[in-house]
Amino acid sequence: YGFVGCSDILGILKGGRLLAVECKSAKGRITVAQKSFLDTIRQAGGLAIVARGVDDVIEGLEEP
Repeated sequence: YGFVGCSDILGILKGGRLLAVECKSAKGRITVAQKSFLDTIRQAGGLAIVARGVDDVIEGLEEP
């Protein structure tokens, strides 16, 4: 479900900020559509993370 480029995990952070997590393997590549979606989320003030493991998500959530 979703659309081309939409992140694998979407959520709402405390305060209403959008969270988008794109899950990739160690060698997985981000497509142009995925990069565009993540860029749009960031430009709108959301948090967009490319996660190759749980540590990437934890690190992303710790950023201000």
